[in-house]
Amino acid sequence: MNCKKVLDNVLVKIGSNIEYLLSRQTEEGTFIQDNPKATNAYDFQIIYPLAYFYKTKFKGNKYFNDTKILDALFKIGDYCSAKTNKDGLMYYYSFGNEGYWLDQRLLIFWLDAYKLIKNDLGAKRQKVWAAAIKRSLAHLENRILGFKSQDVFNSYSFNTSPNHSSLYGCALYLGGKLFENKKWMAIAENFMDRFVASQTNAGYWAEGHGPVGSYCTVSLTGVARVNVELKKAKYNDSLKKALEYLMKISFPDFSLMDVTDRRNGHTKPSPWGLFGLTITPEGRGFSCKVLESIVKNTPDISGEHCARLLEDVVHFKKGDVASYKPWKGTKFLENHSAFVRKGSWQISFSVMPVVVHPISSFRLGYGKVFSLWHKKTGVLIDGSQGKNNFEQETFYNANGESLGVLYGGQLHTNLKVPYVEALYSTGLKCAVKSNVISSNEIILSGEQMHPANSRKGLRFNLPIKTGLGDMIKIGNKKYELTAKKIKIKLKKGSVVKTHNGLISFKILCDSVLHFPTFPFNPYTSDNKSTIEAAFLRLELIPKGKPQKAEVKITIA
Repeated sequence: MNCKKVLDNVLVKIGSNIEYLLSRQTEEGTFIQDNPKATNAYDFQIIYPLAYFYKTKFKGNKYFNDTKILDALFKIGDYCSAKTNKDGLMYYYSFGNEGYWLDQRLLIFWLDAYKLIKNDLGAKRQKVWAAAIKRSLAHLENRILGFKSQDVFNSYSFNTSPNHSSLYGCALYLGGKLFENKKWMAIAENFMDRFVASQTNAGYWAEGHGPVGSYCTVSLTGVARVNVELKKAKYNDSLKKALEYLMKISFPDFSLMDVTDRRNGHTKPSPWGLFGLTITPEGRGFSCKVLESIVKNTPDISGEHCARLLEDVVHFKKGDVASYKPWKGTKFLENHSAFVRKGSWQISFSVMPVVVHPISSFRLGYGKVFSLWHKKTGVLIDGSQGKNNFEQETFYNANGESLGVLYGGQLHTNLKVPYVEALYSTGLKCAVKSNVISSNEIILSGEQMHPANSRKGLRFNLPIKTGLGDMIKIGNKKYELTAKKIKIKLKKGSVVKTHNGLISFKILCDSVLHFPTFPFNPYTSDNKSTIEAAFLRLELIPKGKPQKAEVKITIA
């Protein structure tokens, strides 16, 4: 694979988004958002790409020495300097959440930009920017020193998420180097050494109570940036483990797996930290393919993702490139999750029990035990975890009776028809079986594994990843999915066509179809999702002894 061409295309992609981002910049320096409730903090990170394009001459760069770019840079840095208080914190607002915080993501790229345009700032502006940045770095010094009494770290060691802490250490080290503060550098290096040691053998840093694919990429980014400077063997080993983890949990389209994630849902291909994986030929091959996918499939890129993509280009380690091919067969994440690929399908099973924090929005439940992916649709049956939405879990009781605590399960993958068995504290055992008929046909069944502990009202849920604007067809009737609530009872033998006719669900039992169904959103103050995030829920009603519900899915 020609990685140089891919990296050149990444620069073109970043450059093509600059005009769009600048068109949204206010005189004050902030960026107008499509949703007024959304934070504008992430777009500030465009400060690094703007500085890079302003200072770096390369083919196709029309922004080299463009005073318009320098003016935009001044606006961002002046605004952030003015809004950084005496404690090094900035005011933050996002979907009802607000307060003062340290923006470690922005701080890293502000340091990168300052390094590039320091001599263009003028003495007064240079002094103001440096003072604001140093206030934030001093805050980080005190925060990181507060972790010093812990000889070993776990996911609760930092009073925040581990991914934040990795960037704390990274920012302090880079700031120490830029401002020639050896004390900061020593504190940061000591911290990062222990942070690296807290990585699981499976290659991720647990977020609260389990793996979170997208935030693992954030954690590894901090390690990778410091490794650019220190080049430590243990950092290299850590990044190699993270690569193995990410290759395992990436679908063939490079989006990240949902059912194992304990914080986020199904996420798009991530530009975070890809440069850190380029220390091996395999990592270079994987990273190039992910970057290629992002460039091809992402129309508009945020200021943050522009900065992350540029970071990948600047710190990409050159060398031999191993051709990346998606894995086949069955992979396991520790002993709680299994991913099975057959033809064009991937069925993912997970029975990882966790202690669910009753208050925190960021400690999700684990009521879904499977998801389904196909190469034509991407994720089809969503496995994203939620909280306090029992009717959205894989199995639930429509009568309101609790199935009990889902405390674990079994992964029966050494079979022609692999399945996951979920174990509940009431003694109930329920399985999801996946019978792949062909590359475009599969039968899914939800089954109670023993008749003696029967549950009247038991339901088997399929959260179908389709949404607003899709036209579904049931028999001769068509329904457009809108904000208007629909609840349709279906008889055995009914056929539901979704994705504008691409997919057919033949219902082999009585069922109920629901839309819109809203997933849990940990990032809003009320945990509510917008209509754009709604999904179609197919509620299958098991019958017989033991109870069983089936659906046949066909891709056109």
